[in-house]
Amino acid sequence: MQKDRSSLPSVSIPCHNEQRDKKKRYTVYKVLVSVGQHEWFVFRRYAEFDKLYNTVI
Repeated sequence: MQKDRSSLPSVSIPCHNEQRDKKKRYTVYKVLVSVGQHEWFVFRRYAEFDKLYNTVI
């Protein structure tokens, strides 16, 4: 059984911004997710990607 490619998720990071919390600087990434006709975005910090990576491997 072959799945329709339009129903497969697509993820991209179109931009990022540097933020400041008191004296600490960090980067926030805008993550765009598309599935079929639906699109949404979430904002995530690098530390969250690092935590996900270390959980998966």
